[in-house]
Order: sequence, then C-alpha cells, then structure tokens
Amino acid sequence: MWTQAPDQKSQMLLSSGLLNIKRGNLKLAEKVLSELITYCPNYAEGYNQRAFARYLDLNFEKALFDLQDALNLRPRHLGALSGKALTHVALGQEVEAQIELRKALALNPFMPEREMIKDLGTDL
Repeated sequence: MWTQAPDQKSQMLLSSGLLNIKRGNLKLAEKVLSELITYCPNYAEGYNQRAFARYLDLNFEKALFDLQDALNLRPRHLGALSGKALTHVALGQEVEAQIELRKALALNPFMPEREMIKDLGTDL
C-alpha cells in the first residue's frame, strides 16, 4: 500500500530510489528520493524511504527528521514508527526507542521488532 505512489512520475522516482537502496547506492537513492519529496511533499513514503537510505548510510539524525515528517503525514505508518525506534537505538536513545516500539506494537502486535521491547510482560 505504501509503495503505491500518487502518479507515474512519483512512482518512477520511488522505484528508482528503492532500486538504488537495494544496490547500495545510498547517496544516489537519497538524491532521487529528495526529488520525490520535492515533487510530492505530501507522500509519506518518500520521507520514509529517504530515511531508510540515510539510516543505512549511518546518517541517523537526518533519518529521524525524515521519519518524523513521514509520521506527521501518516501517524499510523508502521514502517516509519519501527524505523524511528531502530534509529533511536542506533543513537543510543533507549527511552525514545521504547516509546516508538510501543506505538508500533499498538498497530501491529506481531511485528518482528516486538522482541526489542523491554518488560513487555504477558499482558501485551
């Protein structure tokens, strides 16, 4: 659902960005996804995928900004929530990571990152 871009041009930019991420061309992916964001600033997946490229490129601070932009547009974007949690973990921000993990868990109790939640207990 999230990777259905609004029109043909945005789909082409998204597909190119995803392909460059897959190939490890992270700077090119970031550039193409930035073009997508400029073209479709209200399309949350553009921000989410650019955040992923930045995360893989170890640019965690910029990834967090993109993830927040994606969540401002789509507050229930599970990929952005879990990505934000993983980015906080990478930055050593455990409290923030736990908050985001619990938000994501509320949307999907079977998410793979569930194992990262501390003191989950049996009630969740």
